[in-house]
Amino acid sequence: MKPVVIILAVLILVGAAGAYYLYGVARGAKIVLIMNRLTQASADLKKRGSFTNDIPQFCDISAFTEHYTVRGSDYQCALSAKSPLFRGRGFMAITTNDVLLWIDRERGATPMSGPGSVGL
Repeated sequence: MKPVVIILAVLILVGAAGAYYLYGVARGAKIVLIMNRLTQASADLKKRGSFTNDIPQFCDISAFTEHYTVRGSDYQCALSAKSPLFRGRGFMAITTNDVLLWIDRERGATPMSGPGSVGL
């Protein structure tokens, strides 16, 4: 009887770890989708003078005109994306020259693309 209990406990732990991993993969995919839509909204804004938020279930894309200086580089923002996926830690912004920034509520701006970026 004891080996059966141990096997069941191991299976439950493996199942929980697998579910947690899949949650992380799905969350990461949604964040990449937000990045892509923010980039597309910026391109639409430049081309047509307006943009559409096609993924309101994941984020709220809106005009955002703040200016940031990071390690000597100046960034003028055009749009931002705020999402519950970011867990209140910050939000994404895209600049007028198409650099994605992460705006951390405590640490400020960090480039996610372009020169001097930290990557994903």
